[in-house]
Amino acid sequence: MVKMDEKVFTTYEERIEILKKRNMNINTRSSIHRNVIREYNYYNIINAYKDPFLEKNSENEQYINGTTPNQLLALYKFDEALRMILLKYLLQIEEKMKHYITQAFFEFFLNDENLSEAEKDTLHKDTTYLDVSYYDTSTSKKQSTHSGFQSKAYSQINFQYEKDNSSIKKYKDEHGYIPMWVLFNVLMFGNISKLFTILKKEIKIKIMQFMDITWPYQLEEETINQFEATLEILTLARNICAHNERLYCFKHNISLKDRYLSFKNVLPTPEDENFSDKANMKFSIFSVVFLISKFIEKKEKRSMLNEIKKEFNKLEKELSTIKIDDVLSYMKMPKNWKEKLT
Repeated sequence: MVKMDEKVFTTYEERIEILKKRNMNINTRSSIHRNVIREYNYYNIINAYKDPFLEKNSENEQYINGTTPNQLLALYKFDEALRMILLKYLLQIEEKMKHYITQAFFEFFLNDENLSEAEKDTLHKDTTYLDVSYYDTSTSKKQSTHSGFQSKAYSQINFQYEKDNSSIKKYKDEHGYIPMWVLFNVLMFGNISKLFTILKKEIKIKIMQFMDITWPYQLEEETINQFEATLEILTLARNICAHNERLYCFKHNISLKDRYLSFKNVLPTPEDENFSDKANMKFSIFSVVFLISKFIEKKEKRSMLNEIKKEFNKLEKELSTIKIDDVLSYMKMPKNWKEKLT
């Protein structure tokens, strides 16, 4: 016997009846309404995007009067477009980080007077640059991070070699080693973010300078910690985008200080009507868009904001039971988000 809370398969007709009982307006003679239920994954559309359309404080899950399937589909497509927009710029930041880590790592050690010429001559080889002695392993957590990164690096090298990855196979067969800049091509943002946490402090500072991050001298350690938090947030967002998960209602629990990157300048002030949402905005998709905007060129920033605005405009035209401000509120984004970030 099926338990009350178990999720069982339902037919097309059963899904329509369930939604009608929950006050969704479904016209079975409308091909648009039928196609949303029939052609899209029920969970991906209905369950994933229903919340903004539900009556507040309703004991039973009930939709706001006039809610139609195509409005949920419009929100789904908005989220899909938002993922594609942000992923494009997140990948740019990922490439920058890979380049800057490589640049800063070699600049530091090739100019290190404590390093012998023999060691410098082999620095480009994975057996050297992956060695624990080149990293900050001052805590047990950092030791574990290095061990995990080193293991991941070699497992990826072996995996890509077996797949006949041209660059990995070429260097392994012809030279017997994999340079850092080649290895980074087969590592993900999450791997690179973890690597940053165990780099020598001087290398971290150089990378942050490459990224145009500045700070008062007394806040150096704090800024390094905040940048590590930034990479963690962007990694979470990048993975959501890459795996087609819901992004518009993205939330994290990683704290960014108001003074970091002048975050406070884009957050609501006591005079703003949405000041009560300030704390939530710091942990929402708004924080992701803010961080991305700080690490791309001004021209690209304008393009990104315009692309997002265009998708909001398209969504607004499809909504009838809720307003675009309701969606912004659900996303924990200020109504004047574009002006704030420009």
